[in-house]
Amino acid sequence: MTVHDQQGQVTASKPMNEFVQGGPVLLASIVGVYASLATLPFYAVQSLFGPLEAAFGWSRTEVSTAITLMGIGNLLSSYVAGVVTDRLGSRPVALVSGLLLALSLYILTLNNGDLKQFWLGYFLMTIAAAGTLPLTYTRAINQWFDRARGLALGLTLLGTSLAAITLPILYRLGVDEFGWKGVFYVAIGLILVLWLPVFLLLFRDRVQVRDAQALAALPGVSLKEAAGTGTFWKMGIAFFLVTFAMSGIAIHIIAMMTDNGMSKGQAAQIASLIGVSILVSRLAVGYLIDKFHAPPIAAACFAIPAIGCYLLMGGGHGPAVVAVILVGVALGAELDLIAFFTSRYFGMKNYGKIYGWQYVFYTLGAGISPLAFGMAYDTLKSYDLVLIISSVGLVIAGILMLTLPRYQKAEA
Repeated sequence: MTVHDQQGQVTASKPMNEFVQGGPVLLASIVGVYASLATLPFYAVQSLFGPLEAAFGWSRTEVSTAITLMGIGNLLSSYVAGVVTDRLGSRPVALVSGLLLALSLYILTLNNGDLKQFWLGYFLMTIAAAGTLPLTYTRAINQWFDRARGLALGLTLLGTSLAAITLPILYRLGVDEFGWKGVFYVAIGLILVLWLPVFLLLFRDRVQVRDAQALAALPGVSLKEAAGTGTFWKMGIAFFLVTFAMSGIAIHIIAMMTDNGMSKGQAAQIASLIGVSILVSRLAVGYLIDKFHAPPIAAACFAIPAIGCYLLMGGGHGPAVVAVILVGVALGAELDLIAFFTSRYFGMKNYGKIYGWQYVFYTLGAGISPLAFGMAYDTLKSYDLVLIISSVGLVIAGILMLTLPRYQKAEA
């Protein structure tokens, strides 16, 4: 079954008209991704290594394990979140999950040094707040945009870029004022003061779940049909490999640079370039995949950052800057491409279910890598081995992207 030639059934608007009609939803989605499970607790861990070691004596591996448990939680909840979103719509799922995310973050502030309680809090938060993941917002964006879909998805996922740029700074201010708990106070404030009012005012689904006729008319294949294609598995493996490399580096990047002799201030300044690079990558990739066949673009975005892995092993200010920029390129492309490829190859009828499984691959990589990077350092006192493994994985991911078919041949 082909789906690419049916996409116009969702919307036949010109790109500019799509932005006029879907602009409010796009803005709400940017804010939603910014203040989500994918960003707030993830970047919190990066800012908690030092404060939690000072407060409770927890090692980098122990703190990083929280991200691994988030990955396990996502394995359990991503598909369920996709099913529920397909059935109820994006708005109710995101609203309930956003409020549960704020509650979960508050519960984490009640910890008095119990590591297992910290891990359990991160794991349960992932289950409770799964509806705030990009799945929910990209589903709505894919409904509102067709001809400008790539750019709209790139803009939506700018929320992660803005998070990478601003959260380390905001979290540092929170730590300075309130200690380690300040990280979570800042996150809660962003949800309640920024995300909630914007979401309530601007976000809505284009196709309402009560409109059975409109839902039935959506193009697409079933999850079983999608999983029976090589395309589905090539995508999943590639996203796993890229996320393994990029998530581990993103979490440990400041520690890598300080281990090589940089001050914490210098390392934080260079690390902030990841957000800038992600931002540029999101916009550039979104624009390009609307104009050209996406797999070769994906291949370049995934394979070239392998160079960054080797640069991080050498130390030095200049190589670190280049490495961080290259890491940002891959981070900026991956989530856009999950959403774009899912909609183009498999359609919108079961988008939530299929995206949910692709996100399982993504979160599996994101969950394993921080622990693997932390264990590599704790065991070898060096990140070199895991960086070499990551670089090989990035090259393999790029090759897999080059083997993807034209959209109308997704069954191949």
